[in-house]
Amino acid sequence: MMNKINHLTILFFSLLVQVTLGQNAPVTMVPEVTCGIGEQINIPVTVIDFINIGALSLTLNFDEAVLDYQSFSNNSNFPGLLIFEQLPGKIVVSGLNPYGNPGITLDDNAVLFTLNFYCLGGATSLWWNDLGGTCEYADDQYNPLNDSPTCSFYKNGSVNYITINLAVKAYLEGPFTGGQMSSQLNDLNIIPTSQPYASAPWYFGCPSGVAGIPASAVDWILVELRCSPEGPAFATSDKKVAENLGFIMTDGTIRQTDGLHNLQFSVPTIDDLYIVIYHRNHVSVMASVSLSVISGVGAYDFSNDEFSVWGGNSAHVQLSPGFWGMAAGDSNGDGYINSSDKNDMIDLTIGLKGYLQTDFNFDSQVNNMDKNDFWAKNLGFYSKVP
Repeated sequence: MMNKINHLTILFFSLLVQVTLGQNAPVTMVPEVTCGIGEQINIPVTVIDFINIGALSLTLNFDEAVLDYQSFSNNSNFPGLLIFEQLPGKIVVSGLNPYGNPGITLDDNAVLFTLNFYCLGGATSLWWNDLGGTCEYADDQYNPLNDSPTCSFYKNGSVNYITINLAVKAYLEGPFTGGQMSSQLNDLNIIPTSQPYASAPWYFGCPSGVAGIPASAVDWILVELRCSPEGPAFATSDKKVAENLGFIMTDGTIRQTDGLHNLQFSVPTIDDLYIVIYHRNHVSVMASVSLSVISGVGAYDFSNDEFSVWGGNSAHVQLSPGFWGMAAGDSNGDGYINSSDKNDMIDLTIGLKGYLQTDFNFDSQVNNMDKNDFWAKNLGFYSKVP
C-alpha cells in the first residue's frame, strides 16, 4: 500500500513538470552524527525556507550494514506523511496536504521528521537520492518547486564512529632520570620527522610525518585501542578497533603530533576498551583495566603502580619509588628481550651514533651502557600484551 501511495506521489509530480518552476524548494538537511555499536540513534531531518508546502517526496540512502531502520516521528505533523524502508538502505518519504488546505510553513531549522535507527557499527554517508521525483516539493497548488542544483537543496550527512579524547601517561625506562624523561634526542635534532612505525612489526601506515618535532618531545609513540567484553586476557590483536601515533613527552604525557593536544580516536563503542602502547625499542604494555570514558574523554596512567598494566610487575619495571615504566631492550620490536636483540641488533650497531633501535638510553650513541644497563638487565623480559 505504501509503495502504491509513494508511486502515485512521484507520478503526480511528473505530470506537473510542464508547470513553470518559480518558488524554490526548501533546503532539506541530515546531520553528521556519531554512534556506537548497539546504540539507538535518532537522525533529525531539518528544513530551511519551508514555505507554503503542499506535497513532498524524498529518498534517503544509507549503508544497511551500518544502520538498521526502526521507525520515524512526524515532528512537524505534516499531513499524510508516510516513511518506510522501500529496500535495505533506502528510506522513502511522501506527504500530501489535502488540496484546498493552506500550505504548510515551518520555521527555519525546524525538524520535519526524525528517523530512528539501530547502529550495527561502522560509518556511512546519508545521502539524498534526487532522481527528479524521488526528491521533490510542491506548493499548496501542487506546483513543483525548483530544486536545482541538487547540492544546494539537499544536504547530505553521515554517521561516524564515536570520537574520544584520550589522556595517557607512561614512561620509557631508557631515557628516564630524576622523575622525568630526557629529551636529548630532540635537543640534538635526531628524531626524524617521519614516524618509525610504518614497517614490521607495527605496520602503521599514516600519517607519514610532521613538519617539525615539538619541544619536550622524547620520541614517537604508537597507541592502540582494543575492545574485549570478555576482559583483558582476551584483548588480542584481532580486537583492535583504533590506533594513533603521537609523541611521548618528558613528563610522560602522550600528545598528538603537535605536542599540545591529547590523542583522539574514532571508535565503534566506548565500552570494554583496553589501551596498548608500543615503542620502537621498549617492551609494549596494555592497561590492566578497561578505559572509563566520560563525555568523550578517557584518561589512563600507566606509571603510578605495578598494577596499572596487564601482567603487573612482570610486564613493566620500577624506575624509582612511585614510578613505573616500559622496559628497555627490545631493539627489534618483537615483544621479547632476548639474544636476537644483541646478536642481530646491538652487536651490529655498537659504536654508531644517531636515531638507532639499539640506543636504549636515548643519548644518540650505542655502547656498553645500552647493552649492560638495559638489555642485559632485562634479558628474558617479554610483553604480556595478549
